[in-house]
Amino acid sequence: YGAPLWLTISDNLFPVYKESTKISLYPNPASQTANITCDNGGKIDEVCIYNLSAQQVFKERPVNGRFDISHLQAGMYIVEVMVEGRKMRQKLLVK
Repeated sequence: YGAPLWLTISDNLFPVYKESTKISLYPNPASQTANITCDNGGKIDEVCIYNLSAQQVFKERPVNGRFDISHLQAGMYIVEVMVEGRKMRQKLLVK
């Protein structure tokens, strides 16, 4: 039959994905300002806030992870965060 055939699998054949990115939104509930951070040091590109009727009420690039929410009425909102091309969502209670 001849010489044995060896099969080698290279790590380069399989894509490597970063571990899941998690965001922290605080304080929650909030009233004047809110802060957002990424646990793995990811860059926060944009923050959008939607009311529960799915209307966008806020869109901004946060400065040092902080954004002003003083113009929002009290209630529950959905915060959508764009981090390095990926969208993540979290609830925010404004008091």
